[in-house]
Amino acid sequence: MKNEENNLQRCLDSILLSAGTNVDVHVFDDCSTDRTAEILQEYADRHDNIHAHKGFGKGPAIIRNYFLEEVTNPYIIFVDGDIEVQSNWYQEIERSISKMSDTIVAIGGAQKIPHISKGLEKFHGALLESFSFLSDHIQQASDFVEVKHNPLCNVIYKTQPLKDVQGFDEHLFPGEDLDMDIRLYRNGYKFLYNPEMVVYHHRPDTIKEFQTMLIKYGKT
Repeated sequence: MKNEENNLQRCLDSILLSAGTNVDVHVFDDCSTDRTAEILQEYADRHDNIHAHKGFGKGPAIIRNYFLEEVTNPYIIFVDGDIEVQSNWYQEIERSISKMSDTIVAIGGAQKIPHISKGLEKFHGALLESFSFLSDHIQQASDFVEVKHNPLCNVIYKTQPLKDVQGFDEHLFPGEDLDMDIRLYRNGYKFLYNPEMVVYHHRPDTIKEFQTMLIKYGKT
């Protein structure tokens, strides 16, 4: 993550509330220029299962591949620094793991507009929802449903298949998550969507920040 001082505390607090010590949380600060690193270190000092790492200033794909080489757990969860997980999120993570198989290797969850969002943040969130990869049919599902892609802001993968396809394309951002799922799909793997595995995704609250984000997506 980078420059998430406004979101990091509520992100980590929500994970701790939902999962407790059942997960090891590894957070990479990718050369932030705000207080992100300081806040992260404070949490790492207070919680044994939160681990602070320094990134390389070269984007998330490089960090993910670096960490992927170190992971020994059979499952790896990805979330963004600007999300809050719902209180039953970890319970749904466990339920999602029970659905994994030799072919089903990733399960993503819903991302919703935070209840506290107002003004431009709420508008930008609604606009991005309308651009979602998920069809209205899938977004309205009440149980697990097969999909072709899950965004990395809220998804759990089996670790070994990610390693088998040589990780993320380090030249892509954004879009490295979609590229990964395409390569996994071509290797015969499948993905599910769990509508009950919910995160609340904070969005830019200024037009300038929103334009910058769209330009990044447009380049891919």
